[in-house]
Amino acid sequence: MAGNNMRYNACFISLEMYAKDIYRRLAVRHANSPLFGKYNQVITMKKLINGEFTKDEEDLFYGKVVPDLNRNPKYGNIMVVDSLEIGVQKIDQVAAYVDDKMAGEERKQNGLHLLIIDYIQLLAQWWGDTLQVDRITATGKMARWLKELAMSFKGRGLTVFALSQLSRAAFMSAKESIKNSHENNPYQYVYNVTSFAESSEIERASDACITIYSDDKLKEQGQALVQLIKNRDGETIDVGIRVRALPNFGYIGDMERGKNVETHNEAVGELLADVANI
Repeated sequence: MAGNNMRYNACFISLEMYAKDIYRRLAVRHANSPLFGKYNQVITMKKLINGEFTKDEEDLFYGKVVPDLNRNPKYGNIMVVDSLEIGVQKIDQVAAYVDDKMAGEERKQNGLHLLIIDYIQLLAQWWGDTLQVDRITATGKMARWLKELAMSFKGRGLTVFALSQLSRAAFMSAKESIKNSHENNPYQYVYNVTSFAESSEIERASDACITIYSDDKLKEQGQALVQLIKNRDGETIDVGIRVRALPNFGYIGDMERGKNVETHNEAVGELLADVANI
């Protein structure tokens, strides 16, 4: 949500969830941001889905959180498109439509800044079925296609944020390494650029790669580990930093402005913690 807070207009394309469910998750995540911390209310998806809000929680969520997310002029606009509304090969058309709609007929407003894809392997699977190629080949083609879209969209380019699965082998290797580590801080080098599922082309096509790791111990502490394992324009953060993670990842973001954040570079660490708020 950091992009939203900086008045960036975003389009979220999901092939896994309905748009209404994503909007609800965005609202719950917004309710858990520091902005509403003074109300001391715990807003969760479980409470929302099961109708378990207390009167105070309901008043906060529907009376303050949702209106603030929808109408606060400090934020950008978010449009969510689900798999029922889009064909796999029409992503560029959807992005162009959203850009025109956000900018207005006379383009007096800002257009689309950020395109979020959830998630690249699922998108590639659908595309692979159409092209009759295997998933690894399809994932590589999709990564390169998204790179071309990012560079050439309407002649000006577009930031594309593609969510990706990590390989199960990489996750199990990370857990085993942490379990058997004799270091004071075993959570150091969790993932690397070979950790992405299906295709190394994801890493090659990306300008930046961010990973998020958590296990039972970190979840108990309300934390997750974030790494910047590739950064084409600057330094990386191979030694992960700890960020706040609420249950079921309803919020992942900065801990009290840098407190308890473990990083070899404080300035880069703060930047990465802010990026994790997206």
